[in-house]
Amino acid sequence: TEINYFGRLYHPNLVRLIGYCLEDDERLLVYEYMNRASLENHIFNSEGGSYSQTLWWNLRLKVALGAAKGLAYLHCPEVNVIYRDFKSSHILIDWEYNAKLCDFGFAKDGPLDGKSHISTSVMGTYGYAAPEYIATGHLTKRSDIYSFGVVLLEILTGRRSIDNNLTSDEQVLVDFAKPYLTNKIRILHIMDQAIAGQYPSKVAIRAADLAMKCISSEPKSRPIADELVKVLEQLQEMQEGWEKENRRKETDEVKFATITPSPRSQDEILQSTNLKSFSFHVLKAATRNFRPKAVVGVGGFDSVYKAYIDEQSLLAGKPGTGTVVAVKRCENLREWLTEINYLGRLYHPNLVQLIGYCLEDNQRLLVYEYMNQGSLEKHIFRRGSYSQTLRWNLRLKVALGAAKGLAYLHCPEVNVIYRDFKSSCILIDSGYNAKLSDFGLAKDGPLDGKSHVSTRVMGTHGYAAPEYIATGHLSKRSDIYSFGVVLLEILTGRRCFDHDSKQWLVDFAEHYLTSKRSILKIMDRRIAGPYSSKIAIRAADIAMKCISSEPKSRPTADELVKVLEQLQEMQEGWEKENRRKETGTLFKTSWIPPRYAAELLFVTF
Repeated sequence: TEINYFGRLYHPNLVRLIGYCLEDDERLLVYEYMNRASLENHIFNSEGGSYSQTLWWNLRLKVALGAAKGLAYLHCPEVNVIYRDFKSSHILIDWEYNAKLCDFGFAKDGPLDGKSHISTSVMGTYGYAAPEYIATGHLTKRSDIYSFGVVLLEILTGRRSIDNNLTSDEQVLVDFAKPYLTNKIRILHIMDQAIAGQYPSKVAIRAADLAMKCISSEPKSRPIADELVKVLEQLQEMQEGWEKENRRKETDEVKFATITPSPRSQDEILQSTNLKSFSFHVLKAATRNFRPKAVVGVGGFDSVYKAYIDEQSLLAGKPGTGTVVAVKRCENLREWLTEINYLGRLYHPNLVQLIGYCLEDNQRLLVYEYMNQGSLEKHIFRRGSYSQTLRWNLRLKVALGAAKGLAYLHCPEVNVIYRDFKSSCILIDSGYNAKLSDFGLAKDGPLDGKSHVSTRVMGTHGYAAPEYIATGHLSKRSDIYSFGVVLLEILTGRRCFDHDSKQWLVDFAEHYLTSKRSILKIMDRRIAGPYSSKIAIRAADIAMKCISSEPKSRPTADELVKVLEQLQEMQEGWEKENRRKETGTLFKTSWIPPRYAAELLFVTF
């Protein structure tokens, strides 16, 4: 069946079949390689997979439109094919995020001679298959449209078509979503929180309305594939217009902000720093042609590589020689400039040091000091080579260092709002000193006694303050909320959003943070080394204050530093007392011959 269809059909939105093999019992097919894998991989982002960044909204629209075009081609009279197994795992994505349909093993020729359907044995995937097809075996092109609607719901909500980990009334996506799709306000409640702030509500509501029509229980009420393409093209135009308007507003903000001493234009920014300028050729050689094995971090569409540089000549060094640096390859010019604008003129022991940059043609790179212990995220959640869970005293040390970095940014002389404070942006050096990194979303703080700046909502959902998401009003207290979420991650060992339970950490923890006894129940059981329950309770109390729904009730960064310093002192005192008790126990329980006692005591103390 695959060869029958793929061998004779060609369309930009169908995966290309290159060839086959048939020898004895061996049956193989050779396809073009789709290096971004499937839509399923990107939306559901399985733990431990390589797709750590969830798909942006504009790319979700692009993929949906591409898939609809592929389906429209199959359904056209000249081709007349029913796909029969349309689902997110069968939509593959190439390097430029073009969607292509694959796996035609269940495909069937459509009805002829004016018939509305074909009768066939029921095959496909439960959760995607149309209810009338399951009930009667009557297969039509509208059956594919129903499946498209389910995939569109997955794109909108970030939920699987069937999820047995959820409660019975939420397991089937269509049944869960339908009550929300009839109300424009409620639709926004089920949108995937990972893409919050990336779209106008009008586009989301139109897309949800399209999904609602696709999953209609009456097949004739569903749109045809050509209509899907038409509507999705309109939505893509609306999205592009909204993004263009947002960029214009941000440009106006930048122009308005030039009345402040902070440099803004590209030339001004580069001239205002003492950063070193590297050639692209040197950085390409230093990273060994940006080889995948040199990647030490990935964020959004940017990758960070480990490299070696000769500090005197600024030429590439051989592995193991020269200075170890981190080279970040940036896709976004605005974020590249923002990084240089802030890290190029600010210095603090708890901020990652920016060493230099490269700007050649479309190549935008940044060179940082290398932080060999990776990120706090990797240590807490035990990714890759970080198999040893971070000890409690080191967690306190990292939290304090991060708070000091934040306090420096928030001080009146600097007046910067970080805007993307999260565990993956807190890097750790060999001495477990924490340093804030990634300033691509940072903003100058409010002036003239104002409490906030108004800006487009950007950042990471789960860490971003609720009032900022709701209104676009950004303040230093927004950073404090994010700090509280990270502190909860440190305390509990849980991510800000748990994909298995579909639960936000803040919602989960709030029930426990009001009771001293309950707090200890959610402490990370993997914490190596003992700790005082009194200190843990104090730390949880800080986190509770940070995530207050009332921004004015949250502490300042200076107050965070003060309290965390007190907790660190308490921890050191507690550890010292514990060591003293253990030493005392040793002498009480170990019998020592009298003639050696004095000598042993002398050596010990």
